Amino acid sequence: MRTTVTIPEDIYMQTRILAAYNKKSFSSYLSGVLQEKVKVSKKKKKLQDPFLVAGKFSIGIGKIYKKRSELYENRLEKTMGN
Repeated sequence: MRTTVTIPEDIYMQTRILAAYNKKSFSSYLSGVLQEKVKVSKKKKKLQDPFLVAGKFSIGIGKIYKKRSELYENRLEKTMGN
């Protein structure tokens, strides 16, 4: 995919030098660096169902509630002293 990005000149020059040192084109060197950074695998990963991810609620204590009812039940138990 072709795209246009704006990067500082000093980073651009350092990247060009590193690409030449590794005997690669600027484009292929930059693609390799980006691939390492985001850890993209060549195999397509199965995407997780967004509703499963979005359906979890956190109240800031590190415990993740899968259902809103669990959150309310836990709060009610704490309030009632059980």
